[in-house]
Amino acid sequence: MKTPIAWLENELPLWVKDSLITQENADTLLSKYKNSNVSVTISAALIIFGSALVGLGIISLFAYNWEFLSRPFKAVLAVILLLLAQCFALWVKRHKEANLGYSEAASLTLFLAFICSLAIISQTYNMGGDIMDFLRISAIFSIPIVYFFNSRSVAFLLFGIIIYIIIESKYDFTAWLLLSSWLPWYILHLKNHRYANSSIFLNLIFFAGVLIISIIFCNESRQILLAILLTLSSFWMLGILLYNEQERFYRRIFEMLSKTGILIFLIFFCYPSSTLEFSNDISNVRLVYWLLFAALFTVFCYLKKERLFELLLPLSPLLFYLLTTNENIDISITLSLFVATGAFAMIYGGAKKADIMLTNQGLIVISILMLIYFFNSNFSILAKGFAFILTGTLFIGANIFLRRYLKDKK
Repeated sequence: MKTPIAWLENELPLWVKDSLITQENADTLLSKYKNSNVSVTISAALIIFGSALVGLGIISLFAYNWEFLSRPFKAVLAVILLLLAQCFALWVKRHKEANLGYSEAASLTLFLAFICSLAIISQTYNMGGDIMDFLRISAIFSIPIVYFFNSRSVAFLLFGIIIYIIIESKYDFTAWLLLSSWLPWYILHLKNHRYANSSIFLNLIFFAGVLIISIIFCNESRQILLAILLTLSSFWMLGILLYNEQERFYRRIFEMLSKTGILIFLIFFCYPSSTLEFSNDISNVRLVYWLLFAALFTVFCYLKKERLFELLLPLSPLLFYLLTTNENIDISITLSLFVATGAFAMIYGGAKKADIMLTNQGLIVISILMLIYFFNSNFSILAKGFAFILTGTLFIGANIFLRRYLKDKK
């Protein structure tokens, strides 16, 4: 179920788009109701942080005197620790379930108590196993906690554990089973709390985790570069499909990070001296990358026709693949033309849609391309200095003109 502030954040852009209220009225409404929500979020975060500090303090006290404790006492301590955490968690579930701070603190305490109890019993009775076995058992136990308490903090830790297991042993069946158990909760959370602050952090770790997974299954640098591009373009399209353009950019993690990564990647290869040798075949990139990319691209083109001005981003993996499998094409020059065409399309699309941010992004890309070839030219330092001043002046003038034009158009 969506929180009131999340519902309001989702609806206000639609009201503005339908001309039911002005953007100024929307900002006023949002600021009025968001202040109380911020205080609740801060309070919940402080409760979680305080619970973690208390837990770490108790663990430190026992750790300091650990060698003086008898084996039976250690076993009893492990049982009592877990029972107290369970009692607290059940009390919160029964009486304070609606309180985010209490709910997160209880689930995190229960998770940490289980880890501590498992560590105590394993160490006391020399049960064997390694760190990977310990992490697998901890992750399996955390699954019901995540669903039972709808715990964001434990879900965050669980995904981190899953990624670590995949990195250490990428064909570990347990890790993929855990990931398939975690994904339904994540999808449900995005459905109900898409605009919540917790979604920002979960989207961030999900983005980083999937990017890492896409890399570790590639054996050569060519495959890695293509896999990164495919993953970034897929995430960009996913972000476009999930969030409205009116939503704050920092919340649109998928779109923000993917767009930045793709543009940095493309501009780097537009630099003449950065061209790499791609004589080997890169067609071994796994089919699942291409299938995911194709599916998202089809949906994107069908549902988001107004964003087709930014085709530079999702088409970059396909062009990169074609360029690196053809040795007779100059990668830097071809990519430069492709990036320039895409940037001009962004400028045109921004002007047509009255989107100053999109227009500025296109202008920035064009300016960077100009600087790349500007510094690689054979002009004198004096000529370069005048050209640099002229380019900067033109950029500022164009930006001012576009701002005024778009303001009048709105």
